[in-house]
Amino acid sequence: MKKLIFLSVLFFSLSFQVSLAQEKVIKEMLTRINYGVASSPALELLPGKVSEVTHLTSAHDLYANFGTFISGKRLKSDLAVDARPFAFASGSLGDYQNNYFKRLLWRTSFSLGSSPGSDHAQDVFLAAGLRFTLIDKADPRTNRAYIDELRNAYLKALGKVQPRFGETAADFQKRLDAAAADSTVVAVRESFTDRFWNASRLDLGFGASALAANGFLKKDSLFKDRVGLWSAYSTKLWKQGQLVVSAQTAMVSHKSDTTERSRNVIGARARYFNKRGFAISGEYAHIFSNYRQKSFNENWGHLALVAEFKIPKLGGWAGFAYGGDMPHRSENGAKFAFRYAVYTDQLIKK
Repeated sequence: MKKLIFLSVLFFSLSFQVSLAQEKVIKEMLTRINYGVASSPALELLPGKVSEVTHLTSAHDLYANFGTFISGKRLKSDLAVDARPFAFASGSLGDYQNNYFKRLLWRTSFSLGSSPGSDHAQDVFLAAGLRFTLIDKADPRTNRAYIDELRNAYLKALGKVQPRFGETAADFQKRLDAAAADSTVVAVRESFTDRFWNASRLDLGFGASALAANGFLKKDSLFKDRVGLWSAYSTKLWKQGQLVVSAQTAMVSHKSDTTERSRNVIGARARYFNKRGFAISGEYAHIFSNYRQKSFNENWGHLALVAEFKIPKLGGWAGFAYGGDMPHRSENGAKFAFRYAVYTDQLIKK
């Protein structure tokens, strides 16, 4: 009996570990190709993407924060910031709604990041990028009906907050601030997200990176690495779906005829969500890897089909995925595979 219990525990333990490994693979399949312009385009050009990004709100904050990238005369690595450098130019809400150029300025974001060099421990990659949102039908600041609805819900929430006897002004202010988390206000925000998350959007992104030898920011120590350009358009696909088409290109500073010179990617992704606990994502991309010596050129496809089902009794999700990369010279082990796993949090998200 003890042996049976031990074997049962061992089986479930191994099954759980396998499920975790499968979940990781499914997650990687969903993020293998970046559909749309990266929120921080600079980070897409770094060999080791920085996970922690400091979000800033002004050009002044960006200038002040840049000092954290430098230690003495050398660049630090594993740092990243992004900011809206032209947010101050948006003017009043009325100006923003009536002037396209002001909206474009406010939506523009700048990103800066660094990561360790791949060949030498002291080398540092430094990258910068700009993201432009040319069209955004889901921008809440331009939706007058939503603004009125949110204002009314917030005023209603404020009406419930009355000063208490002996309460300090600071404590009263805290309760006033908490009105933003009132259930009525939250419901209005969630309703807007549900209705407009898949509205049309057009983005452009540009980035460039350089290698700082030994981390020094000197002319004779900086070497150009690559430049990248992104474009993506998303639109509604039925009521609960979204279609994204994208194109990316990166020009690489190549050292020899056998070093990759450029890489281009075109692709599309469709996602659909069912309120009863079902989501599906299908994507295909084609990658073109170009070399100075044309005989080294190669191209291959990437496919990822993922379906998720909510399992209320388990309090989690079951995921089924099929896809991968077609085999190619630079990755002979690439192949298509079927995966499945049970996990806590949904992987396909809006």
